[in-house]
Amino acid sequence: MMKWGLVAAGLADLNRPVEKISIPQSIALACTGLIWVRYSFVIIPKNYNLALVNFFVGGTGMYQLSRVVKARMEASRSLNAAPE
Repeated sequence: MMKWGLVAAGLADLNRPVEKISIPQSIALACTGLIWVRYSFVIIPKNYNLALVNFFVGGTGMYQLSRVVKARMEASRSLNAAPE
């Protein structure tokens, strides 16, 4: 149940400016979420609740990373397109 707090925090960060998103934290959330999803299906008995919460933890981490990458690509394009 406590991991749902990580999901809620990730969803709350959707309104946070991209400049304030922590890349290492987002990478850690994405990686641990995906690793634990896999582990949830390997253990016996399979733990679907654990898999679900970790899927969302990994998803929020990956979404935040995609926001950062998109913002940096747009910034790079705008710098390259600026006339000298």
